[in-house]
Amino acid sequence: MRNKTLLSKSGTITDLSVNLDRYRSGNETINITTDDYLYFGQFYPFNSLYFVVQTANDEAANPTIEIWDSNGWVEAVEIVDETNSGGVPLAQSGHIMFVPNRYNRWAYEDTVNQSGTERVTGLGNVTIYDRYWMRLSFSANIKTTTALSFVGTKFSNDDDLMAEHSVLLDSDFLESWESGKTSWEEQHVVAASLIIDEMIKKNFIAYPGQIIDRFTMKNLAIPRTAAVIYAGLKMWDEYNSAIGEFNKRLKGDIFNIDKNKNAIMEHSESGIVQGGLYR
Repeated sequence: MRNKTLLSKSGTITDLSVNLDRYRSGNETINITTDDYLYFGQFYPFNSLYFVVQTANDEAANPTIEIWDSNGWVEAVEIVDETNSGGVPLAQSGHIMFVPNRYNRWAYEDTVNQSGTERVTGLGNVTIYDRYWMRLSFSANIKTTTALSFVGTKFSNDDDLMAEHSVLLDSDFLESWESGKTSWEEQHVVAASLIIDEMIKKNFIAYPGQIIDRFTMKNLAIPRTAAVIYAGLKMWDEYNSAIGEFNKRLKGDIFNIDKNKNAIMEHSESGIVQGGLYR
């Protein structure tokens, strides 16, 4: 499993990874107070997560994001919370983005050592090997029924899709896929996963977290999302056109890839042409 998502309530750890790593697998009520944390562990440093909010929070609070640097938890900077609405976090689906502190490097850490002693503060009750850890907390208790259905990666949205495949936003197309469907959000999420798999397969990246600037992925995500939709609708001519455009862009687009494992965009990491593997 690429991503680990853990909820710590009063020191009790619950693994939410199975439900939150897959879009349709289920929901998790998080019920976070000021003493609780959501922990996220990945194999490579990262600077963005997409949260699908199933049941919205309605309590105002400020988020704090911290990364583990082997000595303690260090606050990240430049937090952008797209789930925020009117000062309320997790009020809607969206990305939470951040920049790790430049002077505290992430640690690739086991949660406990060989003798079972805690190595990552707060995670001593679980044994998980080889992860970069981030944790999220809030300055006030959030609504007890707040629930998430997915935490992961998404590169595009329906506004982006409209620019090139406006016909797909017609209600008839949405309804023909599923009664009551109002957006292609799930298909954008699926497309992001397929893009990551393809980039790993072609040795452009080794881990999803290396995609350090999700905005540079939009051009690639639009045709890949369209292809997912056309395939589901059995519109094969349109599918072939979209997948052909995706493959063309995959060969020629320029990506911003993290090479030095700090999840910070460096000048030397901007404008990386496809074809190189960075570990």
